[in-house]
Amino acid sequence: MTELITKPLRVKTNYIILCNNPSSKSNFDMCVQYINGIVNILSKHEKIMVIGYSDTAEIVSNFTNDTEKLLSEIKLKKAFANIDSTRENVVMIIADSPSKDHKESKNLISSMISRGIRFFNIGVGSFTKMKMDEIFVHQRNYFFPDYLQFTDNIKALVPRTIHNPIGFSVTPTKKLIQKSSKDFSITFSIFSPKNESFLSNQVEIEFDENEYYFGNLVTNEVPFNRDPCNLEVVLSVKPNFDMKQFPSYIKFHIKVIDKIYNYKLSSSLIWLSEDCITDFPINIFVDGVIGHGKSSVLNLLFNLFTTGAIDYGVFFSSRHTSHTTTGISFNSIHKILEIKKKMDNHPIYEELMKKIKITLVDKAGISSSNNLLNYSLAVEGKYHPDHDLKEKCSMEKYMAHAFIFVCSMNINTNLSELEQLNKKLLECISVRIQPILVVTHSDHYPEEVQLKIKKEIIEKLPVERNNIFYVVPYLNETPKRKSTKDSVGWSILKKAVDVAKQTIRTQMIENKKNYSPTPEQNGQGSSPDSAANEKLQIPLVVSVYRGDIVEKFRVSPKTNISDFYDTVEKKFNITSKFSILDSEQCCIDDHSTMGQIFFENQIDLYLKEY
Repeated sequence: MTELITKPLRVKTNYIILCNNPSSKSNFDMCVQYINGIVNILSKHEKIMVIGYSDTAEIVSNFTNDTEKLLSEIKLKKAFANIDSTRENVVMIIADSPSKDHKESKNLISSMISRGIRFFNIGVGSFTKMKMDEIFVHQRNYFFPDYLQFTDNIKALVPRTIHNPIGFSVTPTKKLIQKSSKDFSITFSIFSPKNESFLSNQVEIEFDENEYYFGNLVTNEVPFNRDPCNLEVVLSVKPNFDMKQFPSYIKFHIKVIDKIYNYKLSSSLIWLSEDCITDFPINIFVDGVIGHGKSSVLNLLFNLFTTGAIDYGVFFSSRHTSHTTTGISFNSIHKILEIKKKMDNHPIYEELMKKIKITLVDKAGISSSNNLLNYSLAVEGKYHPDHDLKEKCSMEKYMAHAFIFVCSMNINTNLSELEQLNKKLLECISVRIQPILVVTHSDHYPEEVQLKIKKEIIEKLPVERNNIFYVVPYLNETPKRKSTKDSVGWSILKKAVDVAKQTIRTQMIENKKNYSPTPEQNGQGSSPDSAANEKLQIPLVVSVYRGDIVEKFRVSPKTNISDFYDTVEKKFNITSKFSILDSEQCCIDDHSTMGQIFFENQIDLYLKEY
């Protein structure tokens, strides 16, 4: 797990310098001197752009005294059109008069700040600091009575210093995979490469808030020099988190005394692999309309547990190889992990190989031919590898536990394909498995058309809204990964794993209900469902979280949910009303037993008090 966080990358900066025309030739020369000073001080890796005003809003060398036009939305949009969002964006404004349209400028600046763009402002003369602080709220604002004074302070005014006087390393505090709902703990080891002494509270490490995690700030409580000082930062997962919002980079800042240094950590969805751990092997069958991207979706899912470039060696898109799938193949995630382990020798692969028991099953796609997957037979385990359908030979290791269907977004334009898909979805529902629908090629349509088609898909196909995913798979053997693609793939796989767990849980309950042993069958190992029955006898280890407090319980799978509520209430001495929630924030509130609700032997639950 240690290597999953790469060496922290210093966040490089885009500097956009906006300047109105100083009132005199001498002031103009000083302003140019200031800008040249910035260019010379900053690292050559920083990008700097100087903008004056022209009708085409190009980057120009001339300046303007029209501040209103200088801050116009059109101009700034064009200036930021091609900026890399992984870099820090700093707008430096040099002005000696405020905008004529005060309200419009203030609204524009507020919207830019909300998008993470920072301002570094220098007011000269009539542009008073009071006006600056009103327009540029919580930004770095400076005021000088004339141009001469601020040009004498160029070095002090540069927004960021490049070279950090402290060294540091970063690792996950717990070097284990975790669930998507758990907070993420990161340990910093900070030290002085030059053996300088740093006092308490001279170093701050602050993580930015993002759509997935809350931010956090820690400081060094003890002095340090060459001997490291360890600081732990805990990033709390936001309620109602969305896997699609998991960040590809997590930005943080290190403040050393009065200087700030910007960095980012590369993050990987593979951290969240605990979501997909199962006690029993599961088979996820992937079906879909021929030519609609089934192989590409399989490639996406198969590569989710790997790092680095996408591997196209298992499922090939017919676009590249001019073939379609004809037989049936069972492809274990274990297979690609073995390959990657030999190539990368990554320690995480060893852990995943022990815990991830997922097989993706590929079959000829849905068409008007008779070569269609029979879901009743698939659930019974009568489809074997290659071309074999053995109706008299059910094998547990080939049983289907979840079905993913793939179709293109243009499915609504082909009534024949739509009818075929609709029929197969209903067949899936008839075997009591909720289908998952993956829609490809959404990028071929403008946003307004997408919304219309999505509405039609929900209306015409019998799939629950939460089970429909829109994906742009990897195509043309592009090796570079994109977090936006992987995050959707992860949501699809997690949903399929949840459906599969429910299928196995239902099968185990049904097997137990239908099995009545004869006296001869009471001997050890005599039951045809002995593995399932044995599983139902294993005690469950349940961790219940009440804020930062956690208590562990060992309970029988036969324990009623209502009895477990009583046990938890007494253990925590709860006097108010409360609910027990699972990792999906769903309330555990029915009359079933623990074994009927939970498939895993180790379970995390959470208290919600009212």
